[in-house]
Amino acid sequence: MKNLSTIVKKDLKGYFDQPTGYILIVIFSAVSAYLFFFVSGFNDTSEASVRELFNILPWLLGIFVPASTMRLIAEEQRDGTLEILLTHPIKSWIVLFSKFIVGMIFVSIAILSTIGIPIALQTIEGINEVKWNLDEGAVISQYIGSFFLASVFVSVGLWTSSLTQNQIIAFILGIFFTAILLLIGLDIVTEPIPDRFAGLLQDLSPITHFESISRGILDLRDIIYFISLTSTFLSATFLSIRKKSLNSRSPNYRNLQLGVTGMIILSILTAWFSNSIGGRLDLTESRLYSMHPSTEAIISDLDDLLVINLFTSKDPPTEIITTTRDVRDFLSDLSRNSNSKVKISHKFPEPPKENDINFRSKEAKDLREASMAGIPVQQFNVRSQGEILIKNGYLGISMTYGNKREIIPFIETIDGFEYRIASLIEKMSKEDKKTIGFLTGHGEKNINTDYNFLASLLNQQYNIINIDLESSPDDLKNIDMLIISGPNSIISDDISSKINDYIFNGGKTMFFIDRVAINKEQLIATPNRYNYHEFLSKYGVVVDDNILFDVFSNENLSFIDQSGGKILTPYPYWMRVSSVDTNITGSNQSVLIPWGSSVAFDLYKAEKFNMIPLLQTTKYAAVDFNYQENPDISPYSQALDIKETDMISNNVGVAITNKRKTEEYPNDFRIVVIGDSDWLSNETVQLANENLTVALNIIDWLAQEDKLLQIRNKVILDRTLLFKDSTNRNIIQYTNIIGIPIIFIIIGLIRYIRRRSNILRSI
Repeated sequence: MKNLSTIVKKDLKGYFDQPTGYILIVIFSAVSAYLFFFVSGFNDTSEASVRELFNILPWLLGIFVPASTMRLIAEEQRDGTLEILLTHPIKSWIVLFSKFIVGMIFVSIAILSTIGIPIALQTIEGINEVKWNLDEGAVISQYIGSFFLASVFVSVGLWTSSLTQNQIIAFILGIFFTAILLLIGLDIVTEPIPDRFAGLLQDLSPITHFESISRGILDLRDIIYFISLTSTFLSATFLSIRKKSLNSRSPNYRNLQLGVTGMIILSILTAWFSNSIGGRLDLTESRLYSMHPSTEAIISDLDDLLVINLFTSKDPPTEIITTTRDVRDFLSDLSRNSNSKVKISHKFPEPPKENDINFRSKEAKDLREASMAGIPVQQFNVRSQGEILIKNGYLGISMTYGNKREIIPFIETIDGFEYRIASLIEKMSKEDKKTIGFLTGHGEKNINTDYNFLASLLNQQYNIINIDLESSPDDLKNIDMLIISGPNSIISDDISSKINDYIFNGGKTMFFIDRVAINKEQLIATPNRYNYHEFLSKYGVVVDDNILFDVFSNENLSFIDQSGGKILTPYPYWMRVSSVDTNITGSNQSVLIPWGSSVAFDLYKAEKFNMIPLLQTTKYAAVDFNYQENPDISPYSQALDIKETDMISNNVGVAITNKRKTEEYPNDFRIVVIGDSDWLSNETVQLANENLTVALNIIDWLAQEDKLLQIRNKVILDRTLLFKDSTNRNIIQYTNIIGIPIIFIIIGLIRYIRRRSNILRSI
């Protein structure tokens, strides 16, 4: 170990006693940050994520690592010091391992020089004052994946450095071989190749396994792959080093060749076929790729056997290889944790061969079964020999429980897959679905015309009906939840009394209140006289007569300018607000509220009710009280010209429950109030699909479907990063592009001055 540490110290000094090492790190750090901020689209998306950084990193490492490792062995050969090392009582593997450690230390320092980017994104204060918005587990996994990737590239660099005395040749060879490893994992390379071999090539490419880890999963298969491939090139390097001190014709060298060759073949086979190995650690914040305890609870409640048929291609098209693997893994976990209540059957539908006219082969039978189950074939464009060909593939499931059947025709992504499975299982296992009633007859939004997207999702889990209490006064007895969405005409006292009795008996109710009517063509606001806000006063909720706007956190919309052309401009009246109580709304950070009004609590009623804020604007929102005098709500309205002292955070959504059972309220009720009914309209949700997720979470909370609410919250979160101004953005960007490299320059100068001082003292 003493010899190993001595060689490590010597080679590390070779990096940091010369300007070359600092120059390499400075260039790597600056280029990484520049590409992330100005090339990857960060300024366009402002997403609180560093995923794009790690999409760039493999290609930067493919150049940086060969440049860093080219001298480690080639320089020793040129100076004749390698032979001296090998003639000393130092084992060859110690020399090799010490070089590998040195290369890993230097490259790891370079990789960690980018850590300022996630730290800055975590700590900078944005518009909504939300910090710690990154998925920390995913970031940790991405850095771990980078170190594994670096280990492969360092081993390649050592091997190429051992082949020659010329550092430039070692550098060129290093880039060549790392480029091959990276490129064989790209679709553009594998498209012309038959899928069976394309999949094998992708499995052999480090970029495939690196992307898997970058999602936030430490999969044992990926770790074994990186260890195996690193061992392969280290074994080749060991053989190259030993060749310097052994006669190539001697039995010892030939035995060594056979041993190393066997080691290389074993490592390649292990890397290639590690897909059959299980075991993984999900580091993502919401455990996106692990089965949720609520899913296990739903499975444990099953009284009969659930049969899941998974229809996949034997050789899936490259576009769905990763998704196919994730789906198989999830279903395997589901079956393993089901206590024998779930049976997974794998089907591989393929067209029958020419001699199989009776569909006797298993694949042909699976094809017929897929057709009968309603699982269609999917077509993918594949480039082969300069032509675009159509490749057929399957990735769908059918589930059977008793005499009930549900299907997912095609699984596009693993995101949200667990919720789809769990909701369908819950749907099949329940005798009766809960019923949601939408009040009609008073100008309310219609579930079938105004809320089409919401209706299609609700129908998967609930029965949806329209309720007209004028013609059917007893309809409230047949529903589990009532939604009143944007009334604009009088609701009679008799109907109000029935709604109040419904809540008194423990009813669950959601109100979307429009205090202001919007002329969407002319962008003019007028009072909505019959908005039904007065009904909520007895429950301690006040929907104010105003329109809110947010000068920073808003949506960009297309408007017609003075010249008649269309222009994309920020529209403050369409606010981006934040979820406050994520136990009810879920973990989504952003909701789009168009033309909303503020919702306040009557604190005198606080002793009776639990008052829960749900949706809240940023502190840069303001209230337009004078819309009746100045009804203009265009992007150029004078009302938007305000001072920062007039800005304040406002609630736009709240929930109310009774604190305890009393004579006045003997049953537990739940009420949700949103100061806007357009937030779930077809027009809005096409711009902000996350609104639907939040709405479904709130509805599940009202219906007390807590299991599904928790599972749905596992979807990949909307992590929008909103900056107060360009100053905050520039601080993050230029601190990393210029500031971090300057730190390394200063460290290099300090080390140079100290070394120079020591030399002068010795003279």
